[in-house]
Amino acid sequence: MKIEGVSSNKQSAKSEVEKPKNVIQKTEIHSADNRNSVIGDRRTSENYARFKLNNTLEANFRPLSADRAEAAAERTRQTASKPKTFTTPEGVPAAEAYFTTPGTEVPELTAEQIKDNDGPMAQAMFYRALDQHKDDAEWLHRFYQTLGTDKTAELIQDTVSSLPPAGERERDLLGSSLQTLNRGGYLTEGDMDALLGKVAVTDGSIHKGAAMFLTEAISNVSNDSAGLSLKNMFAESTANLATGNLPLNVDGENQNEAKDFLAAMATHTIASTPDYNQAAKLNGLRYSLGESGLQELFSRAMKLDQWLLPPDGQARENFDNVGTLLKTLSTHSFALPNTRVAVFNAVTRNLTGDAAEKYNGDANFKDGLADIFMKDFNSILKSSYGDGKYTNGIDFLKGQGLENFFRSVVFSSEPSSKANDVVQFLGSKMREISTAIENNDQNYLKLLSKDGNTPLSRNEAANVMGHLFGLAGAAFKDYADSLPNEAAKRTAWFGFVVNVVSGTAGNAPANPAVGGLLGAITDEIGGRIHDNMTQQELENLSREFAEKLGIDNPEEFIKRLVSEIRDSFAEGNEFAQTFGTVSGIPLN
Repeated sequence: MKIEGVSSNKQSAKSEVEKPKNVIQKTEIHSADNRNSVIGDRRTSENYARFKLNNTLEANFRPLSADRAEAAAERTRQTASKPKTFTTPEGVPAAEAYFTTPGTEVPELTAEQIKDNDGPMAQAMFYRALDQHKDDAEWLHRFYQTLGTDKTAELIQDTVSSLPPAGERERDLLGSSLQTLNRGGYLTEGDMDALLGKVAVTDGSIHKGAAMFLTEAISNVSNDSAGLSLKNMFAESTANLATGNLPLNVDGENQNEAKDFLAAMATHTIASTPDYNQAAKLNGLRYSLGESGLQELFSRAMKLDQWLLPPDGQARENFDNVGTLLKTLSTHSFALPNTRVAVFNAVTRNLTGDAAEKYNGDANFKDGLADIFMKDFNSILKSSYGDGKYTNGIDFLKGQGLENFFRSVVFSSEPSSKANDVVQFLGSKMREISTAIENNDQNYLKLLSKDGNTPLSRNEAANVMGHLFGLAGAAFKDYADSLPNEAAKRTAWFGFVVNVVSGTAGNAPANPAVGGLLGAITDEIGGRIHDNMTQQELENLSREFAEKLGIDNPEEFIKRLVSEIRDSFAEGNEFAQTFGTVSGIPLN
């Protein structure tokens, strides 16, 4: 920008703070060795970006150890993230070095005038400057650089705290100014770290209002190349602060609260991007943060209380938008299997108490988990095994996530729309595993092993199968106990047996898995089915049972099931005899 009336010496001084305007704006995607590798620039169409991403295969994301991931992130941060805007360099002239003709506004002078004011006057001048120069990247760069990160953060915090508080106009002006800076090449990851740290943290604690305002300002910008890159930078900074990869200047007792809030800011921002970028960004975070870091990010985001409560009659929305990300991971081809499994485990292992209540009505959350469970069943099952060899089967703490999944997503007062699909799917898997055990199918038993090469023994596979059923059964018991009357409980339990337990039937009586599973259910099913069961109900249930079993030898299974109930419950003998008669299957 030409400023008339400035001497050559002043022009020379001015040039010290000017930055090149022809910097190509990059859109980042994380790779194994450089988290800032690029898929395109601001001149590249979104379709081309999609094409490039679509050709990124799992082989290109070679797993990194935690040390290598950390070292790669640190190298990138040191070499490619040096601040340009939100750190004032040496040699910036004082405001008095500038003068202007009427109608011309010098960014340095405007910034100094704002620094000399506080409160509403400073805020009004700040947003007026952003509005008048919203498309001038060089002007905004010099303005923000002179204003300084501390004053910028103070203005944002004061805007949120003022009366009336900030609205959409201020939010959009702030976001637009950062997007313009990025488009002009004046914004780096280091700038974002500096700005975020100053805005979000004050007096040793998290400034929730300002942090949320900045998050919304960035999340609401358009998803062009500059906007998408801005969101990715912000998500990267918040994720690094939330997981301890960057220093967080917050008092010890406030650390967890601050990190939880920052994690939700990261997931919220990622969810505001197109679905292909959501999947690619989460893949990248799995490598830059490590798998444990990605899981910590989701675990923390889930702890944030519900936000953005809309008027009565509308659905509640969770600020973290974890549900949106789960839905994307479950459906988009860019999502890598290891990323899906890591996020599934992180989410389900924390799906208890307030968190379970928080997502109870979130359809995207529940449908996303259901689809991931069915898509990555073997990997999820193996990730729940105990350490060492396979003799211990499913580890209790690791397996708790599966029980939480069944309780919240499948057997729930507000189940996923895919709940019935999951139950049918689980029954088919039970049948597959049971058949493999009976036939000692080494290839299938290899698929169930941790390394995929050493097949489980028949006893080990039966142990894993029994644990899996136990987790589903425990979740179902809580659901059935909550039903209003005995008739509803009977029907529910019978349906559970039909759809899940029946998957284990049809093989030889010596199958250890079948015997163990039948024994596991008799304590619950006996008292629920035989009480006050009419002849017509028995006929209907028997017909449904026979139709849905889909196994080679349903008569044998029903006979054994009824025998278990008869032998375990004194009152069950009459029911068992009647059921056998109606079914046409003699018990002797």
